[in-house]
Amino acid sequence: MSTNDYTFLGLCNDILEALNEVPLSASTFAGASGFHKHVKNSVNAAIEDIYNEEDNEWPWQVTEGTINSTGTGKLIAGTSEYDINSDAIWVNWDSFYIDRDATLDRPDHVELKLKDWDYYRDYLREDSINGGTNARNKPQDVIRTEDNKALFNPIPDDTYTVKYNYFADFTPLSADTDVPSVPQQYRKCIYWGAMRYAYEFRDDRSNTDRAVKYWEDWVNKMRRSLIPQDNVMRFEP
Repeated sequence: MSTNDYTFLGLCNDILEALNEVPLSASTFAGASGFHKHVKNSVNAAIEDIYNEEDNEWPWQVTEGTINSTGTGKLIAGTSEYDINSDAIWVNWDSFYIDRDATLDRPDHVELKLKDWDYYRDYLREDSINGGTNARNKPQDVIRTEDNKALFNPIPDDTYTVKYNYFADFTPLSADTDVPSVPQQYRKCIYWGAMRYAYEFRDDRSNTDRAVKYWEDWVNKMRRSLIPQDNVMRFEP
């Protein structure tokens, strides 16, 4: 087991030490060049590979988002359509709800019902648009638009706070103290994924293949431990 901290710096030094290279320090990390820079890129690539494993939605990716109109974190009265969070890979469209908000004197938590776009277009849109301000009310439905936005029906009559769950995309590590979202007990998965890229850089085919095998073993171990095998669900945006 590595004695290095579970940080971007520590993960890079796991690779460098295994390959008998001079380790990085906090003072040399940002300016790393050559093979040292490649190792930094390899660690990020290894983590991204874990995120991109097919049919895997890792628990640490689950994020509660807020519809964030113009930076306020709230809906705008009279506006029905909004972007989802930019880092969302898969969205649970059944998870949208209006949060309690005592400042609006509207304390009720409201689960929003998911309506199909075709249903909204055929039965709800005309009344919602043509009703003008008289048709505005507390939203009851959320609709996924054809360009992957969230549309609320009825058109909001106030500045409600809407939250939902989604699976977040990978954000590359940058600072030496950055800590991966991948749980520390699966450090070896990052290690072998990064070693693969380090061996490829050195054109070491035999050790590249060995690293890939160990990486795949660790991914499968993570899958068995972290993802229910009899009921895996995907919510695609």
